[in-house]
Amino acid sequence: MRKIAVIFRDWSSDRSESISGVFEFANRQTDLLVGVFNHVQNAAQFSAPLEWGADGIICCLDGATQTDINSLLAVGLPTVNVGSVVEGMPSVTVSPTSIVGLLAEHILAINPTKIIVAADVGHRLLVSNVYAWGRTNGRPVHWLNVSRQPRDLLHLEPVPVPEFLPLVSSASGPIAIIAANDCVADYIDRISGALPELVENQLTIFSARDSPQCVLSGRAISAVVAPDRQLGFEAASVLSRMLHGKPISGGVSHVNATEFRDRKLPVAASDDSLVPIALEYIRQHAATGITVGDVMDFLQWRLSRVTFERHFRCAVGSAPGEEIRRLRLEHAKELLLTTKASIAEISGHCGFESVSGFSTFFRNGTNASPSEFRRLNNNS
Repeated sequence: MRKIAVIFRDWSSDRSESISGVFEFANRQTDLLVGVFNHVQNAAQFSAPLEWGADGIICCLDGATQTDINSLLAVGLPTVNVGSVVEGMPSVTVSPTSIVGLLAEHILAINPTKIIVAADVGHRLLVSNVYAWGRTNGRPVHWLNVSRQPRDLLHLEPVPVPEFLPLVSSASGPIAIIAANDCVADYIDRISGALPELVENQLTIFSARDSPQCVLSGRAISAVVAPDRQLGFEAASVLSRMLHGKPISGGVSHVNATEFRDRKLPVAASDDSLVPIALEYIRQHAATGITVGDVMDFLQWRLSRVTFERHFRCAVGSAPGEEIRRLRLEHAKELLLTTKASIAEISGHCGFESVSGFSTFFRNGTNASPSEFRRLNNNS
């Protein structure tokens, strides 16, 4: 009887499905026994599987440090990794071609000016497949390497990689971000909250692996559903061949993903019905200097700001902040052209605390100062 130790660093629904796949394969054999060891974080904790007498290991090293990977390799048992590619270790992953195939139409639907793949080196096959797809479809692709991020991507105050801000700020239109998994998708969602509103609203995040985390993030993230049970089954099959001295084909085995969960649409009718109310409130109060937060407070909106902005954009075609700025600017133009009020008076009517702040706002929207705009248009 040969013993397979299934080692996971944490527990989640996808881990459970993968383990079920391992047991499904073992139940079809006559000489395999499976033991599950959860929360095995480092080399010091490998003693339990070894004391149990494991002949081989199935693990998930997604997000593990190179030190931990080296420690596991040093154990010397035949080992198969599930979920990402580990150098020097047979790995079973979701086919990156199938992931890109499921994402393709949804990416093209937002007509992105650039595509960013947020992934570590363990998902380099996904990165290369997105690059190839981008070249075929005339879309520039950039790799945001998150390998240097803290091991726990779910910590409360993530620090963005240095390349992220200039990468997204330089875009002239929508940006599609493909995250290698749910943790990276949530990480990108949270660091994007520190971006200027106009930049943040251009981002659409997709995850190459779905989980409840994609639903609980600030914005509900559309994602590919990983075939976790099949991944576990295939990993057990590969390890069984290794234990019996049979050759395995290549270092990486792929299982196709076949399902995509689109969380952008449809939106709830009860939420949609609030958009006309929000729009009317903005039209009545934009000139007073209201914020998106003021609109949400008026509606007594209890979901996230990102969700509100997504509903508003779907119905109106622009973000609520953009609509506020547009109407505020139009009101300022009207006062400049139809009244003899001073620039300072108009500044106050438009909700600005200073003339300089009003002038900066006006110039950003018209490429002219308020006085220049009044002079040029009154003379025309």
